[in-house]
Amino acid sequence: MANMFSGKSGKEIPKNLSDCIKPDSTVVNLHTWAERLERLGKILFFVLVVVGFIASFMDASHAMQTNDYYNGGYENDSTAWIVTFITSVFSWALYAFIEYCVYHVLALLIDALASITKNAIVSANVALLTESRTEELRKENQDTSSAQENLEQPARYTTPSRWMCSCGQTNDASASVCRSCGKSK
Repeated sequence: MANMFSGKSGKEIPKNLSDCIKPDSTVVNLHTWAERLERLGKILFFVLVVVGFIASFMDASHAMQTNDYYNGGYENDSTAWIVTFITSVFSWALYAFIEYCVYHVLALLIDALASITKNAIVSANVALLTESRTEELRKENQDTSSAQENLEQPARYTTPSRWMCSCGQTNDASASVCRSCGKSK
């Protein structure tokens, strides 16, 4: 199953803390989609409000025309028109509000997903940075301890015509220093 980390196997180890918090393309894309959904929700809200007023006016006009056959309990035609208009406007306003809330919640969820993804990536980068620095310190300590061991070990003679340095290099007997590390015989 593919996930957000697929294709990230060649990830570079961050050099410092500012490299750890650099924005990732996945996070940027998620934030962009959240902004687009929010904008789309606002546009559709205003479209539904306009369409709602037009549809309410048409419903009220239709109710006034059909009121000749059925009075609906109202005293005159204008009362039937007003009640029908207000009822229709409120129903369209409810539709518009629900639509806006749905798009707003979707945008919030995608934005939250972007924040979670960013925090996971930053945590992984900090862990990589910490591990790389720990590894560097371990190597430095190892190099320091092996250098001290090399200083303490005397040169070993392998044959009368050759001698071996503490670094492991075999040198000619006529050489007074190691040709690899430069230590004296």
